[in-house]
This record gives sequence, C-alpha cells and structure tokens, in this order.
Amino acid sequence: MLALYLGSVVLVGFQFGGRTVANNLKIFRWSFFHLLGQQDLYAPYPDHYYDIFKYSPSWAMLFAPFALPPMAIGFFLWDLGAALLLYHAVQRLLPEREARLALAIAYLEFAAAMQHASNTNSVTVALIIMAFVALEQGRHVEAGIAVATGALMKVYPLAALTFGLFHGRKGRLAGAFAAALAALVALPLLVTSPAELLAQWRSWGRVLQRDALEQGYSVMHLVDSWTGVVWPNWPQQLAGAALLLLPLALRRHQWGDPHFRRLLLCSVLLYVLIFNHEAEPPSFVVGFTGIAIWYAMSRHTAVRNALMGFAFVGVPLLHSELVPWSIRQHALAPEVMIYPCVVLWLVLQVELFVWRGGPPLPPSPPPRPPASPPGGG
Repeated sequence: MLALYLGSVVLVGFQFGGRTVANNLKIFRWSFFHLLGQQDLYAPYPDHYYDIFKYSPSWAMLFAPFALPPMAIGFFLWDLGAALLLYHAVQRLLPEREARLALAIAYLEFAAAMQHASNTNSVTVALIIMAFVALEQGRHVEAGIAVATGALMKVYPLAALTFGLFHGRKGRLAGAFAAALAALVALPLLVTSPAELLAQWRSWGRVLQRDALEQGYSVMHLVDSWTGVVWPNWPQQLAGAALLLLPLALRRHQWGDPHFRRLLLCSVLLYVLIFNHEAEPPSFVVGFTGIAIWYAMSRHTAVRNALMGFAFVGVPLLHSELVPWSIRQHALAPEVMIYPCVVLWLVLQVELFVWRGGPPLPPSPPPRPPASPPGGG
C-alpha cells in the first residue's frame, strides 16, 4: 500500500511534467516569495498564476521548504510529504489490517486530489487524524501543534479540538494549542515586519469575508437547490455542529469506548466536508477518508457493504477515468457528489446514538513474542 501511494506521487509528477504547470502549487510557491518581498499575498498575480492565494500568511511561510528548491523538486517533495503524512496517520490510528483496508478504499480519492494539485486536503485530513491519535496517547502538545497547523491552512481543522472532550488535562491541550497557534502566527516575522504581517492578516480577513457567501459542494448548496431560497451559511453550519455534538452530550457513558471515539473522528471528517462552504471535488478526500476508516473498523454487514458501495461509486469512482468524461461532466455536480457523504454522515450519527459497546471486529491476534536467543536466557 505504501508503494502504491508513493508510486502515484511519481506517476502524477510525470503526468504533469514535473508538476511545473500545476496552478495550485504555483500559488503556494509564489505566496512565500510574495511574503518575502512584502507584497500583498491576496492580490491577483496573473503573470504567475490564475485565481488568488486563500490561506493564512503563516501557511505561506510554512511552504518555504518546498518553494526554495527548483520548482519540480519542491513540488515533488510536497506531494511526497502529503502521501507519507496521510499514510502514517492512518497507520497510527488503526491496526495493520484495518489500516491497509482504509488506505486502499481512500486511495482513488487521494489520487484525484493529487491530480488537482490540491494535496493540502490530504495534509489537513492527516493532521486531524494525527491530533486524534496524539490525544488518545496522551500527547497533548503534539495534538495542539497538529490542530494549530491545520487551522492556519484551512480553518476547519479546529473541529479536532472536540476530541479533547474525551480526555483529561484539557487545560494542557488548550495551552499547547494556544502556544502553537501564537508561534505559527508569529512565524512570518522571520522575513517580514510586524506592520506588514498585520496588513497581510487584514487582507486575508477580507478574502474570508467574500468567500463566506459561497456554498461549494455542501449541505448549504443542497438546501438552496431544494428550497430555491438562498439561506445564510452560518445557521446551517451551526445546526450541523449541534447535531455533530449531540451524541456526545447525551451519551457521556460511552466516552470511554475507543470505537465510539473513532466514530466521532469519522463523523468530524465528514462534517468538515459537507458543511464547508468552499468544498470542491479535491476536498472530498477529507470526508471520504472518514468513510474509509468507518468501514474498515466496522463489521461488514450487508447494509454497511451497500452503503460503502454507494459512497465509492458516488465519490471516487466519478473522479476516475473508469467513468467516461461524457458522464462525469454531468455527474460531478454538487448535488450528485454530496449525497453519499450526507447519507453516510447521518448513518454515523445514528451509530453514535445506538452504539452499545463491544469490539466491532474480532480482536486481532497478539503479536508474536521475539524468539529467544541461542542458549536460552
């Protein structure tokens, strides 16, 4: 599985001529040099790329290790790092067999995101998973760093802070997150002045205000298409957050169950996709990874198999060349792609309400003890 993920990085690099034509990656690369030159990160630069930069000033600084090498090498290292991070996160979350199945199911959607040169989505889903795993293992500082890093890329990884509800020492998590966030916010001061950095943050705020009116591939788009009424995004997002957290409020006695906590992780991954007003096809790797983890760690009943098949056909299969473009150009609409994710999220919420405990799969065999050295001892 690792060879498949890493091999795809090489193949996609060749497919796009060393990635030097990938517009999203050009935006990330030039954002660092614009920060270095004290230019407005959020202004259009049609001589370098189309569209505009939409991430935080800190993210422009964090991309420096990939911006400084020659373009083809930097972009290859970025794709390689994204693949390794996602692979590592899932491997840390699940036992080996279940992790391998989850990575296999998520592979096509990972590859689709990479072909769109949008591996930031793969990185953010990996950071959310790593924050969950770190908290499960009592490493609050690592969790705080993961959430802060993700939030300064895409904002919505802040939802991972809900995992802290399950664990003690919540103050330690809050302190680690606040310290990591402050350090990352201040990071661009290595190359720019405080006044320039403040101006960049104000410019980013204006971009976020404009984008807040978009609907993307989201529940808000579905409500608009069903009702014919343009509703504000935030009440629907708030209602979704309430539904996300309701099982936690009503089923506190299940907080100690590892499977219940992993179900919440999968639900969060889907929530941050379907209620993201800027979601687009490459964003689906976030929610679909949650679906893959849910299926891999659950008993494979007929109902779950059918739901998994529905989601697989409705999301990654429509992203692949296995489906003719004449069909995909009509099928890749928000109304089509978001349905499986909404259905699976609602199923996850039901499972959170009805889960009664107990292992979802037969326990894995224990690891073999190391062989005794010659002569005993």
